[in-house]
Order: sequence, then structure tokens, then C-alpha cells
Amino acid sequence: MGDVFFGDQKASKVGDILTINLNETTTSTKANAATVSKSSSATIENPTVLGEELRVDTTLPQQGTDFTGNASANQNNSLSGTISVTVFREYPNGLLAVRGEKWLRLNQGDEYIRFSGIVRKQDIAPDNTVESERVADARITYSGTGDVAAGSEQGWVSRLLNSSNMPY
Repeated sequence: MGDVFFGDQKASKVGDILTINLNETTTSTKANAATVSKSSSATIENPTVLGEELRVDTTLPQQGTDFTGNASANQNNSLSGTISVTVFREYPNGLLAVRGEKWLRLNQGDEYIRFSGIVRKQDIAPDNTVESERVADARITYSGTGDVAAGSEQGWVSRLLNSSNMPY
């Protein structure tokens, strides 16, 4: 009974809850450029038959194509806050698999955070928290529903025109 009041209360088994301190920042930049050029032409002389030159149109079509493409993307993301997660599996080596989800209902729709990963018991602080950068195989999803989320997505016509299936 004394362990209940004075023992180690850190999460250590399936069903225990701990808090993940989210402090994530990512920055990425990508650029790509391509230039392709191709041309072809051919000529033929007027044919001769029995030493006589035949007058025929020897004009042949010429072909040329040029393509220049440029693309770039810059992305900066930051996520801070907390999320409570539950231990759903304890591995034989003592690692803890955790996952959790938090939904927020806002005026313009709902937002949610989903988190899962692997936590080492020694990374759990005395107040039962873990820093997100200490979680292995972390999967963090931050998304939403509603008008604001829908407004940031391309419409179906834009998605079609920007798809890799378009010939131009």
C-alpha cells in the first residue's frame, strides 16, 4: 500500500497515461529544374532515272520540341503543445508503444492531433512527461475539418490540371 503513495508513479505498463510535450519544428526546401530540347530534319536530293533528274517536291517536314520546367517548394512548420497518450504495448526490452488523439472543436471546424511512437522508460520525467524529440518512430498528424481546412485544399479542377497525367 505504501507504493501507492510513495512509489514510482511513472507510466510503465499497458493502460498507463503519459503526456507528450510537443515541440516540433521542420523546415524544408526543394528545387528542381529541367530543360529538354530535340530537333530533327532531313533532306533528299531530286532522284535521277536513266540520268534524267526528276522534278519532285523534296521538302520534308522538320520537327522540334522544347521543354523547360521549374519547380520549387518551401515549407516551414511548427507544432507546440501537449497531448496525453496511452501505453498500448510494452515490448520485452522495456520500450513502450504509445498513441493518443486530441480533438478540438472550433468555430470554423474541428482540429485534431494524433500521436504515436516508442518511448524509453528512462526518457519519462518524474511528472510523467516525455519530450516529443525523445520519442522514436514518432508519427504526428495535425489536421482538421470544416471551412478553414477545406479552403486550403485545391479544388478538383486544379488537382486534375496539376496532375502528372496531363499531357502538357
